[in-house]
Amino acid sequence: MIAASDSNPPLTKEAVFRIMGKYYGNAYYRAAIRVGISAHDLSIIKELLDEINALGYTFADLHRLCDTEDPRFVPILLKRLPELESRDLQAAVFQYICFKSYGDYVPEIAALYQNPRYEAIRFDIGQSLYHLYQSKYKDLYLRIVSAPGYEEQLDRVIEALCKRKVPEALPQLLRIYQKRPEIWAVTFLQYIGGYRNPTYLAEVEKYLDAEDPELRRLAQKAQKQLQQAEFGAQKA
Repeated sequence: MIAASDSNPPLTKEAVFRIMGKYYGNAYYRAAIRVGISAHDLSIIKELLDEINALGYTFADLHRLCDTEDPRFVPILLKRLPELESRDLQAAVFQYICFKSYGDYVPEIAALYQNPRYEAIRFDIGQSLYHLYQSKYKDLYLRIVSAPGYEEQLDRVIEALCKRKVPEALPQLLRIYQKRPEIWAVTFLQYIGGYRNPTYLAEVEKYLDAEDPELRRLAQKAQKQLQQAEFGAQKA
């Protein structure tokens, strides 16, 4: 079930049923009462579900989109996104846009990421971009991670590139790590070994005695990868 955190006064069960009908209302009235989903947003959810169910589904709530893959959902969700008042409900839209087959919508989602209107949910949009990555849209991802201030974002757009060892992403990984190591140390250690460049071995080894066991584990793994690369280069 999607959640909301608006300051709307809670609706009654009867009011939710009047807005959504009994079928959807049974799925939503508890959340509406508990967290205060507005009457406006409940009506938008109803319209969303009506459009999705017109495709041949019988969903009572939007959470089913997390485990049901159908690219036809995406334009419906993106069309309704600006109509939602709740930031939490807007963020939930991008939890549903999470399947690789939705990759053709990367340009639209990347534009939303860069839209100041959605700055508060950039992390969630970035999660969606991480899951939808396609190499043909590499430049869109590079544009995002090279933008001034990206080092403050702490999302996974950079990971989508580094996971695939995109060469142009390495300078950006180093840039954001050097600016904010307290934020990006995990990401740096997780992916630097994949680039197989022993130049970064000394930086990795700084974390071998870190207090955080996860940092130590990642440092050990990266150290091994970079040492193997160094040994291979020496043999060559």
